[in-house]
Amino acid sequence: MDRVFEIGRKVADGFKENITIEFDPFLPKWNYVAIPSASIISGIIKS
Repeated sequence: MDRVFEIGRKVADGFKENITIEFDPFLPKWNYVAIPSASIISGIIKS
């Protein structure tokens, strides 16, 4: 493994409510995709 990732990081308020997590059917504990909502994407584009 090339990197060590910090554990216990906090996310911004409202982040969890505005993101969809799709778990992989093969190894759902390890493989997933985080899909941001349209409001998050539009906020990034406007910045």
